[in-house]
Order: sequence, then structure tokens, then C-alpha cells
Amino acid sequence: MLDEFDTLREVLEKSEKIGEKICLDEEIFDILLRIIGKAVAKIDTGEVALSREILSELGEELYQKMKSLRS
Repeated sequence: MLDEFDTLREVLEKSEKIGEKICLDEEIFDILLRIIGKAVAKIDTGEVALSREILSELGEELYQKMKSLRS
């Protein structure tokens, strides 16, 4: 899982604000789908707490990046 979050951080670093729009590399969607897919798989195997942790970390990464771009 660490690899996906490392990749996510790298792709988020390339993001930029142009006017009123936040522009992300299209690779972000593949990464987001992999992370969300792993979280769903953890739910299917009964590892709900781990799934919550994965989704919480994902949300925090996205929130922090969007917050930094808005300022």
C-alpha cells in the first residue's frame, strides 16, 4: 500500500492551480482507483478497520494538497 501512496504524493506534487482550476495529472485517477480498490477488498475480507485507515489516509493526502493549492 505504501507504494500507491508514494506514487500519489509524487503525482500530487505535479499538480498546479491555473486560474480557478486545480489541474492534476491524469495518472491520478489510476492511483485513486487502485487505492480505493484495495480499501474495498479489505472490506470484503473483513478488515474494515484497515479499510477505514486506507481511506482516511487517502482523504488526508488529498485534503492537504488541495489546501496548499488554494492558499
